[in-house]
Amino acid sequence: MVWPIVVSGVAAGVGVAATAVTLLTPVDSGAQVWIDEPLTSAVLAPGTITVTAHATDPERLDGLQLKVDGKQVDQDRSLARDGLLVFAAFTWRATSGAHELVVTQLGGAGDVSEARSVTVSGPTTAPAPAPTGTTPTPSASPSPTPSTPTSAVPTEPSQAPSTQPPDEPADPVIDAAAFVGTPTVYQVTGCPYSVQVQARIRDATSARAEISGAGAVPMSRSSSTWTATIPSGFPAGQVGDHTVTVRASGPGGTADLAVGTLTIKNACPKD
Repeated sequence: MVWPIVVSGVAAGVGVAATAVTLLTPVDSGAQVWIDEPLTSAVLAPGTITVTAHATDPERLDGLQLKVDGKQVDQDRSLARDGLLVFAAFTWRATSGAHELVVTQLGGAGDVSEARSVTVSGPTTAPAPAPTGTTPTPSASPSPTPSTPTSAVPTEPSQAPSTQPPDEPADPVIDAAAFVGTPTVYQVTGCPYSVQVQARIRDATSARAEISGAGAVPMSRSSSTWTATIPSGFPAGQVGDHTVTVRASGPGGTADLAVGTLTIKNACPKD
């Protein structure tokens, strides 16, 4: 599935309005909605669990809906929006057992996420036994026989407490990346034409748009959306087509995702 984005402007040297259409291709062309948390095969404790999800929004979605084992448990119609992405949070009262989570678009194309399998398991607290009273029985002897006092000797614990190693940091994940606008810039420094690269990234502390054979541009972050602006201004020897790749870095490592082809053209169109 591809999504057209219309970018309007004035054609250089002609003075008439022109319209460019850019096709944005998601990472998974068969789905436009995905679950962020919980992760696949996660083991969760029974009780209230927050499920989060994202979706692309080319047709202005009405909301997202969470189903567990085929039954609706919650929906979010107050979506947080960030460019082409929307974000939703659901509340699920989880019970013990294996469950399958699915998020569905409300409105738009009505796409459905891939199923997310999780297990809910945890200790159950047994009720404390009711205290029982003991009725003393009078002794037949006129005086009780004193018992020999015993001293309480502290005992060493039978097993040393186990030490749990800290969790490994998660690897960065790039869910989607695309050009915003026509992917064409010009060789002349100061030429006003530029193109943006936008990506949806998780578990990263920095990211950049790498242009094959022509350097890289750092990306700035707004929520889970990262953006880089590639300006015109390249050496004459770099005129031509270049592959653009988003690289994200975080405590868990790095991740790469190809965006598409950027074209660097000679000179700069006259206004």
